[in-house]
Amino acid sequence: KMVIAAAYRQIFERDIDAYIVRTEFSSLESKLGNNEINLKEFIEGLGCSQLYIKEFYTPYPNTKVIELGTKHFLGRAPLNQVEIRKYNQILATSGIKGFIGAMVNSVEYSEMFGEDTVPYRRFPTLPAANFPNTERLYNQLTKQNEDLVVPSFEPVAVTDRS
Repeated sequence: KMVIAAAYRQIFERDIDAYIVRTEFSSLESKLGNNEINLKEFIEGLGCSQLYIKEFYTPYPNTKVIELGTKHFLGRAPLNQVEIRKYNQILATSGIKGFIGAMVNSVEYSEMFGEDTVPYRRFPTLPAANFPNTERLYNQLTKQNEDLVVPSFEPVAVTDRS
């Protein structure tokens, strides 16, 4: 029960009400309790649930989904622009389930959490937001960068026509 509660807190950022558990997750909990699935598969099942999709996928652009996904499943912020692009490509081609599967079945996940550890925030000394780099990465991905010269033509000076 303690491990399951920790999984809900990590993936959904809060405790889950009992009625939601009964309607959405009783089957998953039962499989975990009967050793039909391991904890890693339970975590992946939570991420692919309708509740996760409704709360952490549908309302947000892909960059925010990637930020939340790496936080929930890898315990950290996106590393760099390349990782954001990689996960964006997975989201575009395989959807949210492919994205979560890619994280949960990654080498990093296996090395950090294995088959039987609930993911956790790996850098607890940082401020509560824990994602100081994400805004900078997001701005680079979605906004004009000062390094670009736009427009590429010479502006025309306005002359007085009086």
